[in-house]
Amino acid sequence: MKKAILLLAAGTLALSALGTAQAAQESKGCAAKIQNIKADLENARAHKNRAQISGLETALSRTQANCTDASLAKERADDVAKAQDKVKEREQDLAEAQAKNDKSKIRKATSKLDEAKKDLAHAQAEIGK
Repeated sequence: MKKAILLLAAGTLALSALGTAQAAQESKGCAAKIQNIKADLENARAHKNRAQISGLETALSRTQANCTDASLAKERADDVAKAQDKVKEREQDLAEAQAKNDKSKIRKATSKLDEAKKDLAHAQAEIGK
């Protein structure tokens, strides 16, 4: 009987988290950001993670007080610009390593460039959210 109750509770929690995640995906801007924080807060409470709960409660109150869709859009556009600058910087580093024909530096520069491109793609994906 206890197992059935635990399974039911776990299933309900999973469906609740899934519903919250779907709602966050449907929302945009600050509403989506707030829903994501609330979902994370719910998860932290379920795991009784006090430090995370405290941080998420602070983030939630600050987001509710200060977030506007315009400020969020500007922040995300700034993130994309910074990521683009980082990609350009990493491309220059790679070109310098290639000019010196230093295989070790080429590998390292290529790896850093790949990481910068991933960061740029992530920043660009956040624009539409």
